[in-house]
Amino acid sequence: MPILTPILADEKQSNVVASLIIQFGDEITEQEAKAILENYSLPTYKLDYNIDFLPDKHYYIIVDKNKMMGVKDELRKGAHWTDPASPDFEKGNNYIIPITDKAIQDKKFLVLLEKNNLQVKNSYGVNLILENFP
Repeated sequence: MPILTPILADEKQSNVVASLIIQFGDEITEQEAKAILENYSLPTYKLDYNIDFLPDKHYYIIVDKNKMMGVKDELRKGAHWTDPASPDFEKGNNYIIPITDKAIQDKKFLVLLEKNNLQVKNSYGVNLILENFP
């Protein structure tokens, strides 16, 4: 999400990105995360692994593109389902669906996982802070 820079009344407004939150699966080590990011043409940045404004645990499931709508409909029927702050996103032939802490405690959710042969996975957030932004 772009961050708007403060402006004086007579200046034009400009959008700049000061940082990005990137999610990595918990099986990715800190060194592997750094190696992945080195493959991209990014300006000078530093990584912050201690993000105090995000929860420690980030849960998600990976659902086949063809089953996504059915799984989402079933999720919404769960007693503890609330839409997470993060959106679902497409990756290849799958959708990655963020899951809230409350949802993973719901018995209906556990049945849904078993019925659809899904696994809850964990991820962690890294704040990629751009060092040379206006």
